[in-house]
Amino acid sequence: MTRLLTTAEAASVLKFSAETIRLMIARGELKAVRWGRQWRIPEESLIKQQAEPSAENVKKSKRFQDELACASAFFGISRSDS
Repeated sequence: MTRLLTTAEAASVLKFSAETIRLMIARGELKAVRWGRQWRIPEESLIKQQAEPSAENVKKSKRFQDELACASAFFGISRSDS
């Protein structure tokens, strides 16, 4: 049987706020089921979320790296990516 977590429990696991978890559910980024007036998130959804970052977050990360490279070049700072 699948373990279902509350939004607070899911927030603790992912290190987000409960509000962020609810927004992720509303945007369809995190699968959840309605339990009365509350949401329950299957544990598998959290594991999947941790393993596969959303495309939007990957895009933001790529953009950040590009902006960092431009700023480094502009200011003449050499970066060492370890």
